[in-house]
Amino acid sequence: MKNIILLYTMVLLSACIQKPFLQNERAFYKAGLVSSFDCEKEEVTDNHPIERESCGKIHVYKELDKVKLFLGENFGVEYWIKGLDNKDCYVVTHYLEHPKMVTPSGDIRHAYKRDMNVGKCNDDDGEYDDVFSWYIGEEWEAVAGTWKFEILLDGKILISKEMYAK
Repeated sequence: MKNIILLYTMVLLSACIQKPFLQNERAFYKAGLVSSFDCEKEEVTDNHPIERESCGKIHVYKELDKVKLFLGENFGVEYWIKGLDNKDCYVVTHYLEHPKMVTPSGDIRHAYKRDMNVGKCNDDDGEYDDVFSWYIGEEWEAVAGTWKFEILLDGKILISKEMYAK
């Protein structure tokens, strides 16, 4: 009887522990509130039509699944990918599905996507780390609902994390 109770307790405890990786342990992540330092404003371009900042030191400082929206809040996924030494270049895609946003000019947005080359082609040493986050810089960006952050490697989903914002 003691063995059964011990086994049952171990199963319950293991269900409570969130493993920080998905799919064959190649990608590790944590999600929540993001802090940034050494930030500079970037120019508006065709790829980034909205004014934004690029930050040198950025990380998830508080892990959580629910976010309270306000101007200046930053939330998302900090991740690490290993095993990038099988070929010269890989494509990492940041894809975000978010609730409907209406820009001041009336454009409707539901998603954001960005592709980047990583691997030996960028002098990466077989591993790559980054933060994929959303910074609420304008009132019209503070939309409640489910925000789904996905990180893909060569078109295959490595990480898919939903966060609820209110």
